[in-house]
Amino acid sequence: MRRPSWFLKGTRKLLVLFIVGGCFLYILKLHFGPEECDRTKMPYVDLDRVKRAQQYASAALQEQLNDAPVQGYTDHVGNKTTIRMTYPEGAPLSEHEYPPASLFVAVLFKSVDFNWLQAMVKNETLPLSVRLFFWKEVAEKIPLMSKQFRILNPVIIKETALDILQFPEPRSKFWGWDKNVPTIGVTAVVLATHLCDEVSLAGFGYDLDQPSTPLHYYNNLCMAAMNGQTMHNVTSETKFLQKLIKEKVVKDLTGGIHCEFCGKDS
Repeated sequence: MRRPSWFLKGTRKLLVLFIVGGCFLYILKLHFGPEECDRTKMPYVDLDRVKRAQQYASAALQEQLNDAPVQGYTDHVGNKTTIRMTYPEGAPLSEHEYPPASLFVAVLFKSVDFNWLQAMVKNETLPLSVRLFFWKEVAEKIPLMSKQFRILNPVIIKETALDILQFPEPRSKFWGWDKNVPTIGVTAVVLATHLCDEVSLAGFGYDLDQPSTPLHYYNNLCMAAMNGQTMHNVTSETKFLQKLIKEKVVKDLTGGIHCEFCGKDS
């Protein structure tokens, strides 16, 4: 009769160890990230061209992706955000990055993403048991009205991943991921081609041949950080984007993907 009691006691100990270990890993992932690099090495981001791009797009619909900030970077990205499009882990933590008239477009991949979005729309507290399933800290509040939230049509993800990029079908794996999840950047480009008659890009692109080049304008992450991505295939995405630009489907205002004006006078 004591054997089941001993077994349950051991099970409780294992459960406690599992929870403590999970919390420890969660704390680690919030405080440690990829190697940083020098932001001064930005070969294709010319401030004059960026400013001209701002003027070109001043009256247009403008998207901000993931946690890309506007506050403190208006010289580079302007001061307008029409749409903030991101998955939960990419949503800005600062409430100042959500203009009152903007829309929030959620890109959802997993079941807990829906739990997070529901909490944001209803202005509820996100339980710790849900937060543990995200690979980084997520926003706890988005100061927008419920009518300003949108969910990206999953058909756009399917079209981008399977039809355009020819990624393999999703499959269950015991460990790790296939490189079959499109980045928010290329997904936003595909979405924009559905919504707009004209699509232009500024300060966007991946150059894996220059690993010390900054990945973003707002932090010190290197381009080499993309090599550590287990779900994204930016090589395939870059080829697709270059094709769009060469065929005049999309304009590259700053030359981050395909630079037609590099080496020419500005």
